[in-house]
Amino acid sequence: MPPPPPPPRAPTALIIGASGFLGSAIANAFQRTEPQPFRSYGLIRRPSAAASLAAAEITPILGGALSDRSALLASIQSQSDTVLWDVIVVSISSSRGGGAEVEAQHWDDVLALVQGLSKTSAAGGVRPLVLWSSGCKDYGFTALDGDPDLAPHTETSPLVRHPLIKGRLEAALRVLDVAKADGSDFDAIVVRATSVYGYSSSYYGAILTYAQAYADAEGAGGREALRFTVDKRTVLHALHVDDCAEGYVSLATAAVFGGAEKRAEVVGEVFNISARRYETLEEVGTALAREYGFQTAEFGVQDGEVPSVVAGMGYKFLLAWSQWVGSDKIRRVTGWRDRRPLFSENLHVYRAAYEAAAEAGVESVGKIRERIGGTRGMDS
Repeated sequence: MPPPPPPPRAPTALIIGASGFLGSAIANAFQRTEPQPFRSYGLIRRPSAAASLAAAEITPILGGALSDRSALLASIQSQSDTVLWDVIVVSISSSRGGGAEVEAQHWDDVLALVQGLSKTSAAGGVRPLVLWSSGCKDYGFTALDGDPDLAPHTETSPLVRHPLIKGRLEAALRVLDVAKADGSDFDAIVVRATSVYGYSSSYYGAILTYAQAYADAEGAGGREALRFTVDKRTVLHALHVDDCAEGYVSLATAAVFGGAEKRAEVVGEVFNISARRYETLEEVGTALAREYGFQTAEFGVQDGEVPSVVAGMGYKFLLAWSQWVGSDKIRRVTGWRDRRPLFSENLHVYRAAYEAAAEAGVESVGKIRERIGGTRGMDS
């Protein structure tokens, strides 16, 4: 009797930036896919991040400088048991400082890495799907809640090259062009997600830090009003990081398991990921006031009406960026939907998770707190 045939190859997903807040959630989500889980691999730069990935059954791959392209590719190949990548997720942030030229080089290096990985994979018979992360701040602002001209940003909305996200935005557009060009070894999708929260909270931790610092400044007996210098009608649209990660996975599974027709429907496209509805600053601020022991919340006050300890915090980058983002396209094409409670609906739980992460010394919490005094890098 001949031996049984070998089992089919398990699909693979390489997450570039797997130690990041969203990247780690995406790496975990790929292991829960239907009809077959992916084998997740996480490319990281910090050796300290390897243990947490391994504990989550994600294979850590320690990489070097993006600029050393050949050495980085060789390092990835030497640490993984495959060169065949069904999915490559790019979930890294812009370069920190250095100006436009350095920023452009950063994204050139990321694209070169993707091309190198894809060339080897395609030569082995697997054409990767690249999920390239951008962000909904690419669209700029929308009007405030209740304004007659308020409308959601969709995938066809005009793009706004804000200085903080211009390099990332242009890199996302470029990857679509490269993927469509003759001789390309990969397909690409650009993913624009809103801000995310949950667990260590990413930049939504800045909101919790603001409320706690305000409460500390007021003291236990003086918490009359939690004040914000921003209009209460500001539109805040964010979703839980696990829901966001599942959105990435829904696109990947559509392309990998959905057949040629479904793959053709998703590749070369842009998809927004956002929660089922937006919240307003009034909703979030009122929930914060209640959670942190204030009698009420007040909005639109002058800078001098808030304690000096919080006046210089970078929270305005989150709370003053009014934006409603439509995600009808991904819901229609893949069937994805968000499930977790909104930020204001489950604030006590999200606060407890954030404080537990801070107490445990989660590195991302400290990094966000360092940046809260400014806005550099504060994107979705």
